[in-house]
Amino acid sequence: MTLDKAIELLKTASEGWPMRDNEDYYKALDLGIEALIRLKEQRHRPNYLPPMGPHALLLGETKE
Repeated sequence: MTLDKAIELLKTASEGWPMRDNEDYYKALDLGIEALIRLKEQRHRPNYLPPMGPHALLLGETKE
């Protein structure tokens, strides 16, 4: 799964999340979305060096 797809799915989930009474679930979704957005932006910087090598992907992530 690409980062763009994961971000899209998390945003969709936050709109219809079944745990409406638990604000912590929404905070966790927002945190995950923000982390993926920042990672995606960071990877596009010219001097980006990932901590696990130039071709490291997150678990479950596919190339774009």
